[in-house]
Parts: sequence; structure tokens; C-alpha cells
Amino acid sequence: MYIDSKHAHSPNAVLLAIFFSRADFGSRQWAAKPLTILAVMHAEPFPFSDKVSVRRHLMSYGKNRGWGDSPVKAAKAALRKRYQKRDIGARTKESYIAAFKKFSRYMREEHAIYDVGAFEEKHLEAFAASIAQKYQAAYLQKLISAINSLMSTITYGEWRSVSPSGSTRSRRRNVRQETHLYIQPENIIKETRDLLTPRVHGIIGLIVYCGMRLEEAVCFDIPGALKEYRATGHIDIIYGTKGGRGREVARLIPVSAAIYDWLCHCRQFVGPNYSFIPADSTKKRLMKMVENESLPVLKDRYGLTIHGLRHEYAARRYLELTSHYSPVNCRAFGHPLAEKKLDQRAREIITHELGHRRMQVVSIYIGSYRGERNESEN
Repeated sequence: MYIDSKHAHSPNAVLLAIFFSRADFGSRQWAAKPLTILAVMHAEPFPFSDKVSVRRHLMSYGKNRGWGDSPVKAAKAALRKRYQKRDIGARTKESYIAAFKKFSRYMREEHAIYDVGAFEEKHLEAFAASIAQKYQAAYLQKLISAINSLMSTITYGEWRSVSPSGSTRSRRRNVRQETHLYIQPENIIKETRDLLTPRVHGIIGLIVYCGMRLEEAVCFDIPGALKEYRATGHIDIIYGTKGGRGREVARLIPVSAAIYDWLCHCRQFVGPNYSFIPADSTKKRLMKMVENESLPVLKDRYGLTIHGLRHEYAARRYLELTSHYSPVNCRAFGHPLAEKKLDQRAREIITHELGHRRMQVVSIYIGSYRGERNESEN
């Protein structure tokens, strides 16, 4: 880049020189920048305080906001930044990209717009309306939320979020209506032992006993957990957590004698990275194997999914903490509800143990204390 002598010593020139020394001029996104560069150099007073502001301003005028040659590439680049900062986890990144691809395809086919810089909130509202009849409300709201989050990153916070529930014109049921089975973990372990391969059986047992998500159980550091239990009496779920939360906040699970015995049993399945993942497999392949093997068995015997085991864990913990059955069971069978303060304290603990941030989400697992038909999870 050439800066004439008149501007060579201006703060504008210094910051621009710092920025362009690290820029990739082989990219086509800089083709339309000369006027912007001159405008910044001649601006009085100088509108930026640091090189990050200069970079953000200049990139905001390029194709796809300077993130890439196509909207999808721009989305992947933006998510890569957030992933590197550990703002999101790997699965969140994948789900965001999948959601954005649908939106990008809609913009290309319906509006002939190929630049993410031209995407507007009204387009997302129209997109939501166009697919409202194709998907369930829960999936629709997740889709719109993902696109909102991604567009906010791409536009450096300029995007005004579109209401997921308002744009889909539907309301998601967020309170459990079905009663719990209250099956003892030992019975599930015993009844599925001969129906599952040993490694899959070990993973399902961990989900049953500790209420983990499937990915958390597959990635669980068993030797590390045993060492931590001997030191503190608890285990901490770190790997495979939603959004990488396990690395930020300790998620301590109390360990009973049955859980300790199961952890010792599972040591035989430890792979090279101290988890259930064997040397000749990957996390994705193992998760798929667990789903393919266990889902038919769980559905046939208990009418449950793998995630349904987490619901049963929440109900058992509620009974342990309050000496009362879950609110949904109390109403169904005429049992007395726990006291309000006791209920709230139990919900706080269960929220933490399940790895959620908001206590309202527990109503999806055990039902609402007030007996309302819907509680907003947003």
C-alpha cells in the first residue's frame, strides 16, 4: 500500500499501515476499498481509536462483511472465531452452520441475494413464515435463534434479533405433561446388560446414574473422575458439555456407592484419551453406535429415548432432595406437592447437575410447580 508524504505521519496513516501489513490483498474483497481508505485517511477528527476499529470499519464494506467469498464461508469464519474463543462448542457450531445454510439457500433462491451484508431482519421473518408448516415449533425456534446469533456475529452486533416465537407464530410446549416411571437405575442396568454390547452398556449406565448427555458420557474422563471423587467426593463433567460450559463452571455430581462401582466397572473401556472412545473409532462414530444399539431397546422396554433417561434422573433427584414425587406425577396421582422453597432449592440443584443455565428449563424435565400449561424457555 502506498501512502503519500502529505499523510505519512498522520495517525490515520499509521493505523492503516498496521492494518494493511496484515491484510490479504489476494482476496477480491479489497477490490472496492480505495475510496473507503481515502475517506478514513482524510477524516477529521480521526474516527477510530485503534487498529481493531479500523479493521472492523473497512471489513464492514466488503462482500459478506469481509468474512469470506460466500455467505456460508462467512458464517463458518465467524463461528470459527467464536469457537476459538470457546464461546461455543463443536456441536453448537455445526448446528448453527446447518441452520444458516437453510437461510442462505432461501435468500439465494427467493431473493437472488448472494451477499450476507444485504441480509435483513425482514428476510429472516419471511424465511420463518415460509417454513412454519414444515417443522415443529421447538425446532423452528432453535433455527431462528441460531441464525440470530450468527448474524449478530457477522454484523459485529448490528443485527436486531428476530423473535423466535413471534416469527414462527407458534408456541413451544416447555412443561412436561407425561408422568415419570421412577425405574431404579440398577433395574435398567440389569435388564439391558444382555441386550447391549459392553461398551455401549457402560455409556448408558453412566447416563442413567449421572443424568449426562450422550456426548458428555462418551467423552467422560473416567480415571480423572475416580481421582477427583477420592479427593472431593464429587465428579465434575467437563468434556462434551453444551457450549463448552464444563470448562467455565464446575458441574459437580454427588457420587453414591453405586455410581462409584459403575465408574470402576467402566475403567475397562478407557481409550487412549481416557474416555470411552477407543483407538480405532471417533466420537461421532461411537455416539452413532450407542444410538443405534440402545434406542430400540429403551423404546421397547421403557418407552424412553436416551434423553428420556435424563428426565428420569431429574425425577429421582427431585424425590431425593424433597421427599416428594415430581410435580407432574403429584398432579396425575394426587400426591401432595413439596413446599415452594424446597421445590425451588431442588430445581436449582437439578439445573446445575443437568448442565443448564436457567432454572425454568427444569420444568421440561419434572413439570411446573404452578401447573401451568406453558413456561417460556427463551
